[in-house]
Amino acid sequence: MRIVFVFLVACSSSIHANDTSLIALRNYFFRSAHNSAAAKQFFNATHLVKETEVVKFSYKAVSYIMQSKYAFNPYIKWSNFSKGRDMLEIALKQSPGNIEIHFLRFSIQSNIPFFLNYTNDISNDKKIILEGWNEIEDKDLKSKIKQYIITSDAFTDSEKNLLQ
Repeated sequence: MRIVFVFLVACSSSIHANDTSLIALRNYFFRSAHNSAAAKQFFNATHLVKETEVVKFSYKAVSYIMQSKYAFNPYIKWSNFSKGRDMLEIALKQSPGNIEIHFLRFSIQSNIPFFLNYTNDISNDKKIILEGWNEIEDKDLKSKIKQYIITSDAFTDSEKNLLQ
């Protein structure tokens, strides 16, 4: 009986770790901001995502950046950050009007150290997010972006009020 229980738990967590639906990737993203184990799950979940799945590919890019946050070795930190940054820019070139990808870049750029020299698109991404707010049809995405904006210091109170 114990073996069956352990097997079921192991199977359910491996299935969960391979969930690459957008909702799952968004959840991984938000959890990974504060938890290294969640960042590893996020990274593993995006491992097989291809560049042709542009939005999912942008989450794969961000999973590399999240790995850099928790890495100890400076070379690995820089390597993961650089790879994730480059992948995210590729995704934006493929889908320049995608609000979700702009949101991902905004959330990364507004939370990384200035010396990494990857903060030059914050105001543009913020503008795209706010101007496109009413165009977002995906309720899960809209809820997660709103939750982020409300708790973010990067948005003014008047900008936060635009989301109502």
